[in-house]
Amino acid sequence: MGNVFGTGSTWTHTGALAVALALCAPLTATAQIEEITVTARKREENLQNVPIAIRALTAAEIQRRGIVSLSDVVQQSASLVLDQGFSPQDQRIVVRGLSPTRGRQNVAVLQDGIDISSEAGIGTAGGSLLINPRLFDLERVEIVKGPQNALYGRSAFAGAINYITRKPGDTVEGRVSTDIGSQGQLEMSGSLAGPLSDTVSAGITGMIWSHDGFYRNAFTGNRMGDTEGVSVAGTVVWKPTDALSVTGRVENLNDEFGITPYGIMPFNTNFPIPPSAQVDPDGDGPLGPTVSPNLASVPGVSGKVPKRGAFTAQSSEDPRNCTGSSCGDYAGTDRDITRATLTVDYDLGSMLFTSLTHYATTETFQEEGSPDVSASTSPTPRVASFLNETDLFSQELRLGSTGDGPISWTVGGLYWNEDSKFLDGSFTCLNYTDVFLGFPNGPQPCGPFLANIGDGLSVPLNADRFTRDTGHWSAYGLVEWQFMDKWRVAFEARQTWEKLSVTGPDQDNGIIDPSGNLCLFFGAPSCPQIGPGTFPAGVFGPDQVTIVAQDKGGSQRDDFFAPKVTLTWTPTSEQLYYASYGQGYKPKGISLIVGGTGFFFDNSCGGPSNPNCVDPIAGYRFDQEKLDVYELGAKTSWLDRRLQLNGAVFFQDFKNKQVSTQITDPNTGILSSRTINAGKAEIWGLEVDLTWLATENLTLGLSYAHLDSEYTRFETFTTGVGTIAYAGNCTQVIQATSQGDRRGCIVSYKGNALEDAPEHALIGSARYQARLSGATDWFVEGQLQYQDERFEGAENQLVFPSYWLADLRVGLTSQAWDIVAYVDNAFDDDTVKTGFADGDIPTFFATNRFLNRGTVILPDKRSFGLRAAYRFGR
Repeated sequence: MGNVFGTGSTWTHTGALAVALALCAPLTATAQIEEITVTARKREENLQNVPIAIRALTAAEIQRRGIVSLSDVVQQSASLVLDQGFSPQDQRIVVRGLSPTRGRQNVAVLQDGIDISSEAGIGTAGGSLLINPRLFDLERVEIVKGPQNALYGRSAFAGAINYITRKPGDTVEGRVSTDIGSQGQLEMSGSLAGPLSDTVSAGITGMIWSHDGFYRNAFTGNRMGDTEGVSVAGTVVWKPTDALSVTGRVENLNDEFGITPYGIMPFNTNFPIPPSAQVDPDGDGPLGPTVSPNLASVPGVSGKVPKRGAFTAQSSEDPRNCTGSSCGDYAGTDRDITRATLTVDYDLGSMLFTSLTHYATTETFQEEGSPDVSASTSPTPRVASFLNETDLFSQELRLGSTGDGPISWTVGGLYWNEDSKFLDGSFTCLNYTDVFLGFPNGPQPCGPFLANIGDGLSVPLNADRFTRDTGHWSAYGLVEWQFMDKWRVAFEARQTWEKLSVTGPDQDNGIIDPSGNLCLFFGAPSCPQIGPGTFPAGVFGPDQVTIVAQDKGGSQRDDFFAPKVTLTWTPTSEQLYYASYGQGYKPKGISLIVGGTGFFFDNSCGGPSNPNCVDPIAGYRFDQEKLDVYELGAKTSWLDRRLQLNGAVFFQDFKNKQVSTQITDPNTGILSSRTINAGKAEIWGLEVDLTWLATENLTLGLSYAHLDSEYTRFETFTTGVGTIAYAGNCTQVIQATSQGDRRGCIVSYKGNALEDAPEHALIGSARYQARLSGATDWFVEGQLQYQDERFEGAENQLVFPSYWLADLRVGLTSQAWDIVAYVDNAFDDDTVKTGFADGDIPTFFATNRFLNRGTVILPDKRSFGLRAAYRFGR
């Protein structure tokens, strides 16, 4: 990490100025930090009275800081990292070093207490675009850290993020705001709410926005990362009696954003082949070693990712969208989300009954080209093309106590269902004949090939069809007992039952024809065909493209019991200390990763009745992740509530991490991706959150997190030469399959640090506000974020460097209006902050091996602008 607080650092200068201001300014005895009410435990409580690590963002913070997306929210807590893989649907929220490498997102995303989480579609990991809505009309955001399965449900393995929207009241209120800035930044929003009668209040909110992005595509000259959209929401509250309240909300989001600004980090390291991988495992037998003794090393990437200036923003052009020699970009991303919720609260005197109903219907389409080469000149580009339609429905019923007695309790049940349909129109020129025939006509550009299959990239003609249906049922409860004057103990738990059903193309069933031809590539006459005329004659060989065979599918059931116990000691009204133990579970799944081959269920070897055949579904299944967390925490107030100091130390025992690997398909011998479980890991952590009202005018804040993470067991079987070399070790084994014995390596990552787990991270803030004239104040504030270096993957080869990121704001504020001038990334930090190790398709042609090179997402540049808001009726 180095000396974070060292001489000459930006943090030192800012801190010195803040301390000087604090010492010179007079203290006001009545000035206190504002209390924040949260609903982390399904009831309204003062944030400082809740024995859970929580970061709460108020409506004022959200407005001042321009928080409109999930990435903005994540930047407000040092314990969180937002990572992105290939395509915007691959959103990965990392809490306390726990990254959703594969499987569903492990952080629950909720709106008004309703789980809106969704899993990414085919071929990628983490959460889908549905977990990252455009944020507006918010009253508060709550970030809850640590396993919360008991109270937040199916996805709260590592934590939860809850968006709380504004509700109309019994007075007329309105608001208009705008944000105009560099790179074409434009955002306009407005809301109006108030009573329609003595019992009914209603409100409507709308927003439009656009941004030009920070980069241009080197191949086409068009903008990358640009966005535009519109969102509208309406809320109605009906209170026919003092005891009954019914709230209905309907919202729609429709936005588009351009292709991702990727850059390529070329090979910079030759990784030697472990000698143990080059020994014949059966002596003089027929198998031979996993890796040829003639191969000394393979190329790859390692070390720190260079700064932004070392990369060119690029993505291959769309050969279907050309005029002459000039082609346009792929479509980027388009999403349309409609959501409706109904909340019923009925006060029964000593109990409160709550019903939460949610329905959402969504359609997202993503299409991006390969970031490495131009389609017009190279035979290698890939296209990622995903069409996803998802329907979500959930119903939660809850009953909780409302009295002030020594025992408080909450019980409830949840039904949650996600029905997703995917069309995977992704394509690569690995799929046409010339590649696997050794280029009989010479290496051909990929563009004409892709153009000649027309719309088959993105419509059902040549798209693989997948479905995923998830049914969830759970019952939960919380009881807290104040058994002594200053001591409380709380027990909470959730029992979960799930059923997952998936279908996908059984391409093994149509790959090899009766004569032994490989249909996927050779288009033999006996294989299923799309039809003639799709290839230019004499250039790409066959004039047909194969289509996948019949769909196959499978289902599995899962259940788990997730308990948590918390002991709380409150020696004074300003001091709270707690100790907790909790378990978190991330459910089982069936792998929908298709890699570069599109293989799904292996049903060709006779099923489980064949002793040499792996269960057709089991080969694609992966088990639960499990998390045991031990935590000690404190929430304290000092100096007459002008200083809040909260903290926690924790130990996380992490088992069965869901990760991806490459295996050799036993029927074809081709590498294919799968999701597996990977051993154990341990994480020790420390969090500190400080808010200090140093004077009546000056507020200082600090959020710090420290993580010490290590894989204590992580072994996986592979035949991938690159994977073996990057891991640097191999224990050769022989496995029996339906096609005979196969050899491969067990590689180990034991002792490596977890990916996406920076050792140190902090966020510092300072805000000075003073009276200007009348009821108008002026203010200046800054936020400084530091994140230590972190590894991209479990092999600990590719490193994202540490960075400092500073945001500055100055403005005027009153009860009715605000004007804020801002600079984000004030010092134009050019550190690359996210990306992934990517299988190198061009090298595959020469080596028949997938080797890792770095694909990075270029960071936002410095931007500036002006925000203004006007409110009335408050």
